[in-house]
Amino acid sequence: MPSFTDRLARRPRRQQSPSAEGSHRRARLAALAPVAQWRQRATAARLNLVRRMWLTSLGWRALAFAVACLGLGWRLGWDEFLVLGTALVVLLLVASLLSLGQARLEIRLTLQPQRVVVGDRAAGAAAVRNIGRQAMLPVRLELPVGRGVAQFDLPPFNRDEEQELSFVIPTSRRSIVTVGPVRSVRGDPLNLMRREVSWGGEMELFVHPRTVDLGGLAAGWLRDLEGQTTNDISPSDLAFHTLREYVPGDDRRHLHWRTSARVGTLMVRQFVDTRRSHLAIVLGCRAEEYSDPDEFELAVSMAASLGRRVLLDGHSVTCIGGDRLIASHRAQALLDGMAGVELRPGGADLASTALQAVRYARGASVLALVGGAATTMGTYRSAADRFAPNVKAFALRADQNGRASMHRHDRFLAVTVPSLDSLAAALWSASQR
Repeated sequence: MPSFTDRLARRPRRQQSPSAEGSHRRARLAALAPVAQWRQRATAARLNLVRRMWLTSLGWRALAFAVACLGLGWRLGWDEFLVLGTALVVLLLVASLLSLGQARLEIRLTLQPQRVVVGDRAAGAAAVRNIGRQAMLPVRLELPVGRGVAQFDLPPFNRDEEQELSFVIPTSRRSIVTVGPVRSVRGDPLNLMRREVSWGGEMELFVHPRTVDLGGLAAGWLRDLEGQTTNDISPSDLAFHTLREYVPGDDRRHLHWRTSARVGTLMVRQFVDTRRSHLAIVLGCRAEEYSDPDEFELAVSMAASLGRRVLLDGHSVTCIGGDRLIASHRAQALLDGMAGVELRPGGADLASTALQAVRYARGASVLALVGGAATTMGTYRSAADRFAPNVKAFALRADQNGRASMHRHDRFLAVTVPSLDSLAAALWSASQR
């Protein structure tokens, strides 16, 4: 007698069109979608609860002490240890209950302004709105500002009510300050357990280095924007040089037909190369090449002032700071990148940085080497030799304990700048040489 599975296998299947099968599959998926979404939300909520709720260092010590007390009390039969351990366990349970619950907030974080110069005032604001269904209990908010954390204790406020929080950001040093995200914190008064929920994202405050306006002095170091002729012969460029006889392989578009008809042989135009202005700035970031951090700040300000002026004049700039390629397509982007340059002990020296800059500044016509007073002339010379001989090189030496001076070397001109205010005068004097 055939089994049930045999009869089921012999039963003819009802044929369905591909469109019908697809519609049935989509219907099944649509029916299961709410269940899948609920499971996904439940898993995410459970993971968030585990990730955002934890014992503090004091809580871990209390838990370890409670386990030790219970173990000793049970082992030795001392009721005092059992009572103390039980009290600590109850205290931890109460702390976990106080850490439960979640406020529903909408927080808008703003910085005004988002870019400042060292020493200028920078302020921010956070608009906190209760989007829950009921009034909110008191809550503590924490706002990371750089390496510090600002704390705000909010009183209870009703649904759809909004409160404004303001804060001031210190700008005593050049940096990129990360602000946010805002965290709501729940916990017990003894700080045994803590639960955090982050709201919104983070923002960046750019503290730019100090700069000085160089006016048109920077243009004296650069070739003209529309090209300056060189002695390199080129078959095709903008600067016409002379006529010569045609040789096989020349571009026929450059044939000069009037002269060819007059002399009876084909003549082509001969050009010389033109080169657009392109400044390469190489900033040394090795701590051993500077006397102190203030001298490095002077070097950063000099590089930023020079690059900013060149970009405002419409020329091209490529800037390398240590091992970082700094965005320099606009003056603001250059200053943003300069805000994040850091002094690194034992980092790459100026010559190694210049070697990296060669890859990014292949079309450079002028090279600016910016370093400190502890950087030797041999290092400057080695950095300048990384570039082609036709690249005009000069060095800006930050030396707060020295005096303004300049020395001509075989490969470059070294300009010593003791302060940022003397940079314009130093460049003007050097441009006369």
